[in-house]
Amino acid sequence: MSVFVDASAFYALLNKNDELHKIALSISKTLARDNEILITSNYTLAEAYTVIRSKLGFQTAQAFIGEIQKNGIQVARIDEEIHNRGTEIFLKNREPKDLSFFDCVDLALMESLGIEKAFSFDRHFKALGIPLVETD
Repeated sequence: MSVFVDASAFYALLNKNDELHKIALSISKTLARDNEILITSNYTLAEAYTVIRSKLGFQTAQAFIGEIQKNGIQVARIDEEIHNRGTEIFLKNREPKDLSFFDCVDLALMESLGIEKAFSFDRHFKALGIPLVETD
């Protein structure tokens, strides 16, 4: 099975002071043990790079970029069709007010690839009806 990895999961894994860090590590170990295929998007990585650099510093962001490049996480490129479907989802969902366009594009990508679960701590994923990977 494939699992989509969201920016919130990357951040929780990297930030040892984050309240979700231990849970993120546990989920990550379970996904590795179960040989899950991890997929993210270039949009999600752009979001993660920005948040990590701003909150954890340049060196952490630089190291993270290096790890992504060699870690075996598949990076799906958002094409025009996925982007447009994400726009439809974004415009259809009036609530929550702070719904991220990125999350809507993630849902569109997951639909197109047949991915049924996400490794995420973002409450908007639940609002969009995306099942989340949980700890054992």
